[in-house]
Amino acid sequence: FSIGKALLPKSNNPYYCRSRRNMMNDMSVELEKVASHTHFLPDSWRGKGWDDKTKKEFSAMFQYKANHFAMEVASIVVAPIVLCVSLPRCADEICKFVRESKVEVGGVGDVVGFSTF
Repeated sequence: FSIGKALLPKSNNPYYCRSRRNMMNDMSVELEKVASHTHFLPDSWRGKGWDDKTKKEFSAMFQYKANHFAMEVASIVVAPIVLCVSLPRCADEICKFVRESKVEVGGVGDVVGFSTF
């Protein structure tokens, strides 16, 4: 009897019959764990980890790694194209702005005036 009883799963085991656990509460607890790392948990998300609206808002803010990686690779290709097309048209204005707003800071050299507080 004691050997058989030792083989029964404990109720706090995460693999213990998920239907016996409160899944809605688990989703809210997991969302709060994520919030402890991100320091962001809107009031509309509290206690509603199971809600589709919460999932959509969360997914919009925190993209999948594959999607994020694809956007980074695309930016490597697109950024030079944009700079080659639009930069030549406004290069004179950029140079004029830098010449007019630079300030000499001792020990640093010339910096744009708006960067000195």
